[in-house]
Amino acid sequence: MKALFLSGHVSLNMEPEGIRIRQGEKSRVISPPYLPYDTIVIQNAHGYVSFHALRILTSLKVSIALLDFQGRLMGQMAPYDRRTGALEMKQFLAASDRKKRLAIAKRIAIEGYKRRGMNPAFSEAKTIPELMRMEAVTADAYWNSWKIKLGQAWPEHDFDRRQNPMYSSRVRAVNRVNAVLNYSYALLDSACRT
Repeated sequence: MKALFLSGHVSLNMEPEGIRIRQGEKSRVISPPYLPYDTIVIQNAHGYVSFHALRILTSLKVSIALLDFQGRLMGQMAPYDRRTGALEMKQFLAASDRKKRLAIAKRIAIEGYKRRGMNPAFSEAKTIPELMRMEAVTADAYWNSWKIKLGQAWPEHDFDRRQNPMYSSRVRAVNRVNAVLNYSYALLDSACRT
Protein backbone atom coordinates (compact mmCIF):
# COMPACT_ATOMS: atom_id res chain seq x y z
CA MET A 1 0.00 0.00 0.00
CA LYS A 2 1.43 3.37 -1.01
CA ALA A 3 -0.17 6.49 0.44
CA LEU A 4 0.09 10.11 -0.62
CA PHE A 5 -0.04 12.46 2.40
CA LEU A 6 -1.32 16.01 1.81
CA SER A 7 -1.69 18.87 4.26
CA GLY A 8 -2.13 22.66 4.17
CA HIS A 9 -3.55 24.25 1.02
CA VAL A 10 -4.50 21.29 -1.20
CA SER A 11 -6.42 20.75 -4.40
CA LEU A 12 -7.05 17.74 -6.63
CA ASN A 13 -8.54 18.56 -9.99
CA MET A 14 -8.91 16.90 -13.40
CA GLU A 15 -7.26 18.59 -16.34
CA PRO A 16 -6.83 17.37 -19.94
CA GLU A 17 -3.34 16.06 -19.03
CA GLY A 18 -4.54 14.16 -15.93
CA ILE A 19 -5.10 14.72 -12.20
CA ARG A 20 -3.40 17.86 -10.95
CA ILE A 21 -2.31 17.53 -7.33
CA ARG A 22 -1.49 20.86 -5.76
CA GLN A 23 -0.06 21.34 -2.26
CA GLY A 24 0.88 24.90 -1.39
CA GLU A 25 3.02 26.25 -4.22
CA LYS A 26 3.95 22.80 -5.54
CA SER A 27 1.92 21.20 -8.29
CA ARG A 28 2.18 18.08 -10.43
CA VAL A 29 0.04 16.15 -12.89
CA ILE A 30 -0.39 12.39 -12.88
CA SER A 31 -2.00 10.84 -15.93
CA PRO A 32 -4.53 8.03 -15.44
CA PRO A 33 -4.62 5.09 -15.59
CA TYR A 34 -1.17 5.24 -13.97
CA LEU A 35 -1.44 6.41 -10.39
CA PRO A 36 1.33 5.36 -7.99
CA TYR A 37 -0.93 5.59 -4.90
CA ASP A 38 -3.76 3.47 -3.59
CA THR A 39 -4.65 5.89 -0.77
CA ILE A 40 -4.64 9.66 -0.46
CA VAL A 41 -4.58 10.97 3.12
CA ILE A 42 -5.54 14.62 3.57
CA GLN A 43 -4.87 16.03 7.05
CA ASN A 44 -5.81 19.45 8.40
CA ALA A 45 -6.10 20.85 4.90
CA HIS A 46 -8.10 23.52 3.16
CA GLY A 47 -8.82 23.65 -0.54
CA TYR A 48 -10.91 21.34 -2.68
CA VAL A 49 -11.21 18.04 -4.53
CA SER A 50 -13.29 18.21 -7.70
CA PHE A 51 -16.08 15.71 -8.39
CA HIS A 52 -14.33 14.79 -11.63
CA ALA A 53 -11.13 13.95 -9.72
CA LEU A 54 -13.14 11.94 -7.14
CA ARG A 55 -14.81 9.93 -9.90
CA ILE A 56 -11.48 9.14 -11.58
CA LEU A 57 -9.74 8.29 -8.28
CA THR A 58 -12.50 5.90 -7.17
CA SER A 59 -12.57 4.27 -10.61
CA LEU A 60 -8.83 3.64 -10.16
CA LYS A 61 -9.60 2.15 -6.72
CA VAL A 62 -7.84 4.93 -4.81
CA SER A 63 -9.39 5.70 -1.42
CA ILE A 64 -9.34 9.15 0.18
CA ALA A 65 -9.17 9.68 3.95
CA LEU A 66 -9.73 13.01 5.70
CA LEU A 67 -8.02 13.53 9.08
CA ASP A 68 -8.37 16.40 11.51
CA PHE A 69 -5.36 18.27 12.93
CA GLN A 70 -4.90 15.57 15.60
CA GLY A 71 -4.84 12.78 13.05
CA ARG A 72 -8.32 11.44 13.87
CA LEU A 73 -10.32 10.05 10.96
CA MET A 74 -13.10 12.48 10.01
CA GLY A 75 -14.33 10.56 6.98
CA GLN A 76 -13.29 8.60 3.97
CA MET A 77 -14.27 7.74 0.44
CA ALA A 78 -13.38 4.24 -0.63
CA PRO A 79 -14.25 2.33 -3.79
CA TYR A 80 -16.92 -0.33 -3.23
CA ASP A 81 -14.83 -3.31 -4.24
CA ARG A 82 -12.04 -2.36 -1.82
CA ARG A 83 -14.23 -2.60 1.26
CA THR A 84 -14.86 -6.29 1.68
CA GLY A 85 -15.24 -6.16 5.45
CA ALA A 86 -12.95 -9.18 5.80
CA LEU A 87 -10.63 -7.47 8.28
CA GLU A 88 -13.50 -6.08 10.36
CA MET A 89 -15.11 -9.54 10.46
CA LYS A 90 -11.85 -11.13 11.64
CA GLN A 91 -11.50 -8.48 14.34
CA PHE A 92 -15.10 -8.99 15.48
CA LEU A 93 -14.69 -12.77 15.62
CA ALA A 94 -11.42 -12.48 17.55
CA ALA A 95 -13.01 -10.06 20.04
CA SER A 96 -15.97 -12.44 20.48
CA ASP A 97 -13.69 -15.34 21.39
CA ARG A 98 -12.58 -15.02 25.05
CA LYS A 99 -9.35 -16.95 24.55
CA LYS A 100 -8.32 -14.97 21.46
CA ARG A 101 -9.27 -11.67 23.08
CA LEU A 102 -7.15 -12.50 26.14
CA ALA A 103 -4.24 -13.69 23.97
CA ILE A 104 -4.32 -10.46 21.92
CA ALA A 105 -4.49 -8.30 25.06
CA LYS A 106 -1.57 -10.19 26.63
CA ARG A 107 0.51 -9.77 23.49
CA ILE A 108 -0.14 -6.01 23.38
CA ALA A 109 0.74 -5.60 27.08
CA ILE A 110 3.85 -7.80 26.88
CA GLU A 111 5.22 -6.05 23.77
CA GLY A 112 4.47 -2.60 25.18
CA TYR A 113 6.43 -3.20 28.36
CA LYS A 114 9.20 -5.14 26.63
CA ARG A 115 10.00 -1.94 24.70
CA ARG A 116 10.24 -0.17 28.07
CA GLY A 117 12.76 -2.73 29.33
CA MET A 118 10.25 -4.47 31.61
CA ASN A 119 9.17 -8.09 31.63
CA PRO A 120 6.06 -8.46 33.85
CA ALA A 121 4.31 -11.82 34.16
CA PHE A 122 1.34 -10.85 31.99
CA SER A 123 1.31 -14.29 30.36
CA GLU A 124 0.06 -15.75 33.65
CA ALA A 125 -3.19 -13.74 33.61
CA LYS A 126 -6.28 -15.92 33.28
CA THR A 127 -8.85 -13.18 32.53
CA ILE A 128 -8.95 -9.68 31.03
CA PRO A 129 -9.77 -8.04 34.42
CA GLU A 130 -6.81 -9.85 36.00
CA LEU A 131 -4.55 -8.67 33.16
CA MET A 132 -5.84 -5.11 33.62
CA ARG A 133 -5.02 -5.20 37.34
CA MET A 134 -1.53 -6.53 36.60
CA GLU A 135 -0.99 -3.84 33.98
CA ALA A 136 -2.14 -1.09 36.39
CA VAL A 137 0.39 -2.21 39.04
CA THR A 138 3.13 -2.44 36.39
CA ALA A 139 2.23 1.01 35.02
CA ASP A 140 2.51 2.55 38.49
CA ALA A 141 5.97 1.00 38.92
CA TYR A 142 7.00 2.19 35.45
CA TRP A 143 5.89 5.80 36.01
CA ASN A 144 7.55 5.88 39.45
CA SER A 145 10.88 4.82 37.95
CA TRP A 146 10.32 7.23 35.04
CA LYS A 147 9.80 10.07 37.52
CA ILE A 148 13.16 9.26 39.18
CA LYS A 149 14.97 9.25 35.81
CA LEU A 150 13.22 12.48 34.80
CA GLY A 151 14.36 14.09 38.08
CA GLN A 152 17.96 13.24 37.27
CA ALA A 153 17.75 15.02 33.91
CA TRP A 154 15.35 17.81 34.94
CA PRO A 155 15.34 18.40 38.71
CA GLU A 156 12.74 21.19 38.60
CA HIS A 157 10.11 19.13 36.70
CA ASP A 158 6.48 19.22 37.83
CA PHE A 159 5.61 15.56 37.23
CA ASP A 160 3.93 13.80 40.15
CA ARG A 161 2.05 10.95 38.52
CA ARG A 162 0.30 10.14 35.27
CA GLN A 163 -3.22 10.17 36.71
CA ASN A 164 -5.12 13.42 36.88
CA PRO A 165 -6.61 13.82 40.38
CA MET A 166 -9.60 15.78 39.05
CA TYR A 167 -10.62 13.49 36.17
CA SER A 168 -10.73 9.78 35.50
CA SER A 169 -9.31 10.45 32.03
CA ARG A 170 -5.69 11.38 31.38
CA VAL A 171 -6.73 13.67 28.54
CA ARG A 172 -6.67 16.86 30.65
CA ALA A 173 -3.11 17.39 31.80
CA VAL A 174 -2.61 19.26 35.08
CA ASN A 175 1.10 19.98 34.63
CA ARG A 176 3.67 20.62 31.91
CA VAL A 177 5.14 17.12 31.81
CA ASN A 178 1.75 15.45 31.39
CA ALA A 179 0.84 18.00 28.71
CA VAL A 180 4.02 17.08 26.81
CA LEU A 181 3.29 13.36 27.25
CA ASN A 182 -0.29 13.79 25.97
CA TYR A 183 0.96 15.78 22.98
CA SER A 184 3.61 13.15 22.23
CA TYR A 185 1.05 10.34 22.40
CA ALA A 186 -1.20 12.32 20.02
CA LEU A 187 1.72 12.62 17.56
CA LEU A 188 2.35 8.87 17.76
CA ASP A 189 -1.37 8.17 17.27
CA SER A 190 -1.41 10.46 14.23
CA ALA A 191 1.70 8.81 12.77
CA CYS A 192 0.13 5.35 13.20
CA ARG A 193 -3.13 6.42 11.55
CA THR A 194 -1.41 8.07 8.59
